Amino acid sequence: MIGELPTAGPAAVSMGVFDGVHRGHQAVLRATREAARASGAASVVLVFDPHPDEIIHAGRRMPRLTPVEVVERRVIQAGIDHVQVVRFTREIQNLRAEEFLAALSPAIEVRRLVMSPESAFGRGRGGTVARMRDHGRQAGFEVVLVEPVVADGLPISSSRIREAVTAGDLPTVRRLGNPVYLEGTVVEGDHRGRELGYPTANLRFDY
Repeated sequence: MIGELPTAGPAAVSMGVFDGVHRGHQAVLRATREAARASGAASVVLVFDPHPDEIIHAGRRMPRLTPVEVVERRVIQAGIDHVQVVRFTREIQNLRAEEFLAALSPAIEVRRLVMSPESAFGRGRGGTVARMRDHGRQAGFEVVLVEPVVADGLPISSSRIREAVTAGDLPTVRRLGNPVYLEGTVVEGDHRGRELGYPTANLRFDY
C-alpha cells in the first residue's frame, strides 16, 4: 500500500511534500531531528510524490520547485536518519490518518509526530493536530508542534515561493529558502543570439 519503508524502529516522524526545502521546512526538519534525539529514536521524513493536490484534484498540476531527488538529498543533509519517498495514490488519499500511521508499522514505530499548526493529513485532511493528539494518547505517541517561520509578516510556504518565481522576484526566492530548479521546454526564438555570434536556448516554463 505505502511501499517499501526503512526499518527505523521507534521514530520521530514528519511528512509532507517538502518542495524546495525552504526555511519553514528546515524548521520542521530541525524539530524532527531534535525530537528523535530527545527520545532516543530515529528521525524519519516521508516525502509525498507526486504532490497530493495532483491526485485529489484531477488535472491540477503543481510545478515542483526542486526535483524529488534533490529534496531527498537536502533532507539527509539536514541530519535526518531516514528519508523515504512515498508515492501518493488514490489508495493513500482514502486512508484515514490513523490508518496511514498504522500502515507504517512495523518498519516505523511512531513515537513523536512532528506537525505545524495548519498541517493535516489523511482522508479529507482529517488528521489535524488536535485529532492526532487525541489519537496519540491511545497509540503511544506525542505530537510535536512547530510554529511556522514568518517572513515579511506571512508564513513561508512553497506557494509563496512559486508566486515569487512566476513574478521573477529572485531576491524574495532567495530570502525565503533554498535555490530553486527550473525546468522548461526549448522553443524557437528570434535567432538574435545567433546573429550576434552567441547562439542561445530559449526556454518556456510552465509556471
